[in-house]
This record gives sequence, structure tokens and C-alpha cells, in this order.
Amino acid sequence: MSPQSNNDQLDLTEPLLSPQEEDEEESNNDDCNNVLDVPIASCDDNGDDDDDDDSNDTDTDTVDDFCIKQEIYDMMSLGFPLAVSFFCRMGMASTDSAFVGHIHDNIHTPETYLAAAVLSDMVLNLCITPPLAFNQVLNGLVSQAMGSNNPHMAGIWLQQSMFWLSITMLPCLIGLFYVEPILILLGFPLDIAKVAGIYAKYNLIWPIPNGWYQCMRFYFQARGLPKPAMYNNIIFFFINALLNYIFVFGGPSFINWNGYGFIGAAISLSISRTMQGVCYYIYMFVYKKHHLVAWPDEGWSWSNTMTKDRTTEFMKQSLPNIGTLLFQAFASQTTTVLVGRLGELSIAASSALSTITMPWSGTLSATCCTVSGVRVGYHLGRGNENAAKRSSWLVMYFITGMNGIMAIFFLVPYFKNRILTIATDDENVVSMVSIIFIKLYRHLFFY
Repeated sequence: MSPQSNNDQLDLTEPLLSPQEEDEEESNNDDCNNVLDVPIASCDDNGDDDDDDDSNDTDTDTVDDFCIKQEIYDMMSLGFPLAVSFFCRMGMASTDSAFVGHIHDNIHTPETYLAAAVLSDMVLNLCITPPLAFNQVLNGLVSQAMGSNNPHMAGIWLQQSMFWLSITMLPCLIGLFYVEPILILLGFPLDIAKVAGIYAKYNLIWPIPNGWYQCMRFYFQARGLPKPAMYNNIIFFFINALLNYIFVFGGPSFINWNGYGFIGAAISLSISRTMQGVCYYIYMFVYKKHHLVAWPDEGWSWSNTMTKDRTTEFMKQSLPNIGTLLFQAFASQTTTVLVGRLGELSIAASSALSTITMPWSGTLSATCCTVSGVRVGYHLGRGNENAAKRSSWLVMYFITGMNGIMAIFFLVPYFKNRILTIATDDENVVSMVSIIFIKLYRHLFFY
């Protein structure tokens, strides 16, 4: 085997298993000094008088101390922009459902539209879930690459992620053409299945651009740059609401247009989620060029990125996630299928519940998972297993506390009744949601 192939294999394993222990070239050192954007969880006042006695026995690349205050600060610095970002992302989908739940025409009732939207999204989520495994691993891989002072590997993992997500997403989108027969096979009413099938076809455009956007977001946020995505998501949250207002209801009265009605929500979401990724790429890659300090010297190179060793390692990290994500998706959607057996009103109530609970519960889950993945991966990349363990426990304590706070907030009748009207103005749906709200929140709390 040639010396070059041995070096390629070494570069692959270093960011995954241990910190670099070999001297690097001066050019690489210069880059590494500029890219470590992820905060280091340490305290200046942690040192004791006896630290000097052990200094000679401690590896210079390993941080053995752990400061809870500093770790919380680092987590909050990363987590707050992520929480805002995730809330806006999930709020976009809830905005679509909210507009759909207020449609009154002579074709279908708001109950039918809400039921069709949630069933269409159910099939859509199941179809696009497997490819998402290829971007979910980026938080850990990129943070480990940064923690082990091998930033160029972070760019290679991003390229791998975007390529495999694109290739695997294409065949999965075929399922969106068969939403109607799938729902009929599951026993849902024909009118709801037909409307849901039409709605799904207008969602064909955004899954791949949205997947690329997720890849880029995970890549930069693992490097300690979450704020650009936060601002981008805030902007498009309002853009999506404006597009819904225009495409669903026709916009201001002086336009003299009634909009597209139900399918207008899908059109609005497709435009918003596609343009989100485009604007983010232009800002981060073209304008600011934030990627250069953690990017391979070869750039977008097939021969450098898609080597056998690197692809094999990437698949080892990604493929197991497919089963995990599918299990979670099927477990989540099983409730929707069972509720669908109870009739149109029950499906609409389920959709309304998702509309008002998903923005906060989804934000909490996604933010905590991301922060935990970044911080734990960073500590492991630096060879500090104790810090990684304690960091993960901090996240679990936070999740428990936040669920308790939200339980109190959502169970107060004054707030609960006003929150429900955001999802729909159909009195029958609001009444049913009120009855099952406590049981649903109990499920969310212990999930």
C-alpha cells in the first residue's frame, strides 16, 4: 500500500477516535488556530496549588477539568439561537395548519382540510425520514473534527452528507404521488384521502433543498456559528406567514383575488423552505465564506471526499440512524392512524393539537439533542470522557425542568383556551381538543 493511502486513513480516524498527537504542517496549524469557534468549557479559577505537580503527567490536548457554570454558559450561547431557529422552522408548518384550519368555502369544512393536511404530512414525513439520517450525524462528526484540531474533515463530512441525502431522497419522493391510495388502503374517508393526495403533490419541491439547508445548518452550528441560521429562520417565519396570507386567502382586499385556498398552504411552504436554503448558502458560502476555515484544500472534490475509507466511516455513523429514525416516525404516526379510525373530527382535533404543541415541544427536543450532540462530541474529540458525561446530564436536567414549566403553562384554562383558537375556529374541534388536552400533555411529558 502506498504511503499516501496510509495518510488518508489516518486523517479519517483522527477526528473520530482521538485528538491529534502528531505534529502538523505550519499551514494546517494556521488554519486550526482560526477555526475553533466552539467554546471550550473550562474555568480559569479551577486550578489548585497542586495542579503544577500533575502538569507534567497530563496530555496537553486533553482537558481534565469541568466547570458547570462555563458549560451552562457555552450551552446557552449555542442553545438560544438554536431554539429560536428551530421554533421558527417548526412554526412555519404550524402556520400552514393554522391558515388551513380557518378556511371556510363551499367545498369542504375546516375539519376536512385539517384532517387532510395532517394525513398528508404523515405520509410525507414517513417518506423523507430515511435520507435525514445522513445529516443527523453532522453535529457529532463536525464537532469531533473541530475538537481534535482537524477542521478540514468537517467540510468533508458536510460534502458526504449533502451527496448521500440527495441521492437517497429522490426515490423516497415517489411516495408522494401515492398518498391518496395509501390513505384509502389504511381505511380513511375517500374525500379526505383525495384532498390529502393533492396537497402532498404540492410538497414535492422542498424536501431536497430543505435537506441541504439542514446539512449546512448542522455544519455551521457544530462549529459555533448558529446565529446566521437563527436570523434566517426568523425572517422566513414571517415570509411564510405572509405567503400563506396571500396564497391561501388572496392577500389584502384591494388585490381582488381569492387565493388558491387549501393548496396555497403547500405552495407557501415550498417557496419558503426552498428559498431559506438558497439565501443561507449565498450568505454563508458566497458572501461571508465562513466555510473556508473548515474546508478541504481540494474544495468540492469527488476524489478527495468520496474515498472508500471515508465513505465507509460515514456510513457506519449514518446507516444505523435510518432504523432509529424510521422507528420513531412510525411510532409517532401510529397514533395518527389509530385516531383516524375515529372519524374526521378526531383527525382534525389531532391536527390542531399538533399545531399548538409541536412548535414548543419540537423546539425543546431538537435544541437539546443538537446542543448535547455538539458539546458531547466536542468533549470526546478532545479526549475528555468525564466532561462529555456531565454535559449530557445537564441537558437531561434541563429537559425535565422545561417540561414541568410548560405543563403548568398549558394547563391554565385562561391560556389554554386562547392557544386553541390559533389552530382553528371550528367550535367542534376546539371542544374535542379541550377534552383530551390533559391526556396529550401527560404523553408529551413522559415521552
